[in-house]
Amino acid sequence: MKVLIVDDHPLLLIGLRHIFADTPGEIETLEASDFEQAFALIRVNSNIDWICLDLQLPGSSGFDFIAEMRARGIVIPVVVLTANENPETVHRALEHGVLAYLSKSSPKAERISAFQKIANG
Repeated sequence: MKVLIVDDHPLLLIGLRHIFADTPGEIETLEASDFEQAFALIRVNSNIDWICLDLQLPGSSGFDFIAEMRARGIVIPVVVLTANENPETVHRALEHGVLAYLSKSSPKAERISAFQKIANG
């Protein structure tokens, strides 16, 4: 399984690498700190299974990224992992078709469980 992580915080990227390493199954991670890098990785990696997306990146929002994916005809499931726990934002993300919405403040075991479920379909 191949996951593209789109987040601009290096410490979070390190933590996610460890979480994916702890998740059963072989998970390869790609990392982008902005949307330009993310689209470049998508262009050269046609076998990305899903995207782990922060909604708040410098210069743009995750919603803009999702809309641009759709405009480009890119159909890759998106899981939001963000610090924003506002119910309106969660609802908006689900309306944009995200597969799941996870809080960065959720316990590690909860994130691992969610990633396992996603990996298992």
